[in-house]
Amino acid sequence: MQLKTKEITYKNEEFIIKKFKYDLQFFPYYNARFNAMAESVRKQATISWPTTPIHDMSDLATNEEDEEEDEHMKNGGSSQGSDSKRSHIDLEILNGKVVVVLGTLFKKMPNQPNILKEVDAEKKLLSLKHADEEVTNFVSKEDRMYLQAGNETMELKGEELKMDKLCTGICVAVKGHINQHGSGFIVEDICHVAIDEVERPLKPVDYYVVIASGLGFSMDMAKNDLLSSSLNLLFELLVGNSILSKDKQITNFIIAGNCIGKNARDEEKDANEEDKLTPLWNKKVQSFTVDAVKLLDKFLCTVGQFLSVDIMPGVLDPCNTLWPQQPMHPCLFPNAYRLDSVLSVTNPHRASYFGVEFFGTSGQNVDTLRSCTALSESTEIMRHLMEWGHIAPTCPDTLPCYPYSTKDPFVLTSYPDIFFAGNQPEFSATSFETPAGKKVQLLAVPAFEDSRIVAMVNLRTLKCEMMAFN
Repeated sequence: MQLKTKEITYKNEEFIIKKFKYDLQFFPYYNARFNAMAESVRKQATISWPTTPIHDMSDLATNEEDEEEDEHMKNGGSSQGSDSKRSHIDLEILNGKVVVVLGTLFKKMPNQPNILKEVDAEKKLLSLKHADEEVTNFVSKEDRMYLQAGNETMELKGEELKMDKLCTGICVAVKGHINQHGSGFIVEDICHVAIDEVERPLKPVDYYVVIASGLGFSMDMAKNDLLSSSLNLLFELLVGNSILSKDKQITNFIIAGNCIGKNARDEEKDANEEDKLTPLWNKKVQSFTVDAVKLLDKFLCTVGQFLSVDIMPGVLDPCNTLWPQQPMHPCLFPNAYRLDSVLSVTNPHRASYFGVEFFGTSGQNVDTLRSCTALSESTEIMRHLMEWGHIAPTCPDTLPCYPYSTKDPFVLTSYPDIFFAGNQPEFSATSFETPAGKKVQLLAVPAFEDSRIVAMVNLRTLKCEMMAFN
């Protein structure tokens, strides 16, 4: 039994939260995102429309407010509150001229859940009336799109906007003109970011990385014969005893979240509900999640003796839910973490395996985009994330995240070789071609608990294969 050579460079430092501060607001976070992406957006706008003037939204601020303030001061008034007036835009000074404006998109969706609506008595009764109707997509014809930068806001209109494929939080440059027959800005075209590309020569050896998600460990694994046998076949593949891995040198195994089964906590809740009459302080709480983690620990300990394992947290795992999810604590896996080959990493996860850069998530960033856009296919959503230069634009709108104030770790500063997302409805593999011609492989990996499918990536060719254990 010989452990494969380990050549991994981890790049997760930006996702590690060293000191938690929960007294922060999200407004500075959006400003930090725009500040981080404004230069690359401006660069792409210059490339796309070299002859069109570029304006910041503050450049379009009206001078009328200044005149009103002067008149107000002459009458003995104070200047307090005048800053709020300057947050409006004078759409007349560029009326009829085609310009480019930079900012961050804000999509107002009436159907999106809102805590203020829930506390309203009438709307609460209405929601109870339709409680049996599960809404998974909030897109409607009443949606409106705005462009924001600092304290400035203006509404975007026009058929070229393609609102149903955009969401809140995307930093863009819009080309268009002031609406001469109404309010708002008529969009003629839109562009995103220009990202510097890094050339990384591939290894001449056929090494393989296996990516799985949603392994589905639970206390009653023995009763689930299909899942148990599939996990055994996966183990044989990883350690080289399967015909599927014959003549293939598997060096790394990435688990993209949701190691705990989707029904594990429901079973735990149902078992504890039976003891309702017992006082809370005297209940014998059954923790099925603990038993599932113990089984997972044994699995990782065995696999880790043959190859390197990186385990990412998911929405079902015993970990914080705010993005970026921090590594699961080593105390959860006392046996596996004795091995140097088993490492708990963040979600998102970015690392270089034998010179090939992988960047991936446990799938929450892709899933939330399905609720606020008309996009449904996983790799199509991932292609848009590459175009937007941001892997989680829905943070913090529909995807809970830590309230950063000075940076945004989800901004894409360079293209990876492999971009993957776990726990997707089905397997899908395609490529995204960057403006400079580089190809990024997009890989959607379904939950193993439901599909019995994993992905295998050849580090020499970057070819992605589907391995099924049905």
